[in-house]
Amino acid sequence: MSITLRTATRAAVAALALITATPATQAGVSLVQNGSFESNGGMGQMAGGITYATGWTTGASAFNFIGNNTADSAGLRWSYSGLLGNLHAWGPNTPVANGGPVNNGFSSSPDGGYALVGGLNNPTSAVSQTINGLVVGSQYSLSFEWAQSQMTNYSVSTTSGWRASLGGESHSTATPTLAGKGFGAWTAESFTFTATGTTETLSFLPIGAMGAGAAALLDGVSLTQVAAVPEPGTMAMGLIVCGLAGVAARRKARRVAVVA
Repeated sequence: MSITLRTATRAAVAALALITATPATQAGVSLVQNGSFESNGGMGQMAGGITYATGWTTGASAFNFIGNNTADSAGLRWSYSGLLGNLHAWGPNTPVANGGPVNNGFSSSPDGGYALVGGLNNPTSAVSQTINGLVVGSQYSLSFEWAQSQMTNYSVSTTSGWRASLGGESHSTATPTLAGKGFGAWTAESFTFTATGTTETLSFLPIGAMGAGAAALLDGVSLTQVAAVPEPGTMAMGLIVCGLAGVAARRKARRVAVVA
């Protein structure tokens, strides 16, 4: 290969590497801290000093809880207007004293362990965390598992779901009607967001019918960058590199043939 061709090839390869360099955040790596809610202070309300979920914040009097598949039997500690209590979800292990048991399929999420329980008590409050390391203009996939439940102090039909927000963009799940004392099976959900800043707030707000003991469950939260599709310029540069490599190979083959 001549010095000129060798120099051109190296320059093209360097340019291609620069164009296709991986952004600050890598696709497939979740930016959410404690998306499974396993790091917490135990079961109960995320207010009044009862419990917490590492990385997540909520309102001072929010009716949001950390629970697991014993929320029907052990219940969830809560504090409201100076009152203390214990709420039970309807389920196969709900105590007889609370109207149970009810074989409605209540269970933990496919992610297992703990989950967030968003209560639809007026007013509702979002659970949120700050997301850093975003690339402006890049798309991000938010995925999570969610389900519906109801507390034992009510038995009428109700609705519940989640509104997920990243910065100023929001998307909502469906809010199907749940029969009284029922349980809405865990469902996988995903939304796509476009980052408008390098740091934005990710939040989940329970939505649906206020009161009536409605609750939306959340687990397995993950936010990953969507792999970028190569720009036409990048593809063209790749073709140039391949072309230069091909020219070099042909010249070498001709020289070998002449020598032979």
